[in-house]
Amino acid sequence: MIKILFYILFAAMAQTAGAQVPATDFTAEDCMGNTHNLYSYLDSGNAVVICWVMPCSMCEGPAISANRVTAGFGQSLPGKVVYFVVDDYGNTPCNQMSTWLNTHDLTYAIALSDTSVSMLDYGPYGMPKTVVIGPDREVYFQANGAAADDSVAIRNAINQALGSSLSVITTGGPADLSLYPNPSSGESMLMFTLPDASYILAELYDQGGRKLQTIFSGNRPAGKQILAVHTSGLKTGSYLVRIKAGDSVWTARLLKD
Repeated sequence: MIKILFYILFAAMAQTAGAQVPATDFTAEDCMGNTHNLYSYLDSGNAVVICWVMPCSMCEGPAISANRVTAGFGQSLPGKVVYFVVDDYGNTPCNQMSTWLNTHDLTYAIALSDTSVSMLDYGPYGMPKTVVIGPDREVYFQANGAAADDSVAIRNAINQALGSSLSVITTGGPADLSLYPNPSSGESMLMFTLPDASYILAELYDQGGRKLQTIFSGNRPAGKQILAVHTSGLKTGSYLVRIKAGDSVWTARLLKD
């Protein structure tokens, strides 16, 4: 009870957004026995979301919100956002942590119960606490208590954290992948070269990971490809084009005027 009252006392004290302080590195083993290093993820261009929980009922909302946002990015930018759910004092048994995650369907979360991952590195105690860290090792979102249950703020922080890394991301993709014009006012051309004939799936997503349209789905021959992306019905903002060609996935950012 003292522990709970202590957390509630500080829950409203720490709430910040935007790059504030550098992240503290950690190397910790998850509840499946896998080792994770924070800076390795960041240096690889990933955004990292960390949510500290007791775990208890008051932590459910923020943990679920962070999981929902991570799931969205898992569709539009696979592998670019890593999500850790961490025991507040690092002393909850892993079987209890795993049960809590499974009960609340936190399918994108990696469970950690390790004292090396400390919430005190990001302001005062306050439970739950959620932070978003960018590839530049800066903190883009930091909130305690009810303020941590903010899907929109977390999503915006991840977008800001990833920054220019969202412009064009290729995984074994063509060097000439481009969108023109960009920004788009009504229609843009998605252009790239296929080295071999392949089945292509090109889709348009918003920044929250919601699919808005299928640009193209079908077989294409090797060579230069030009696909039309219709943007007249889109609101002003930033969108993601995801192209899957065989086993390769490429992502490009598209701006709408």
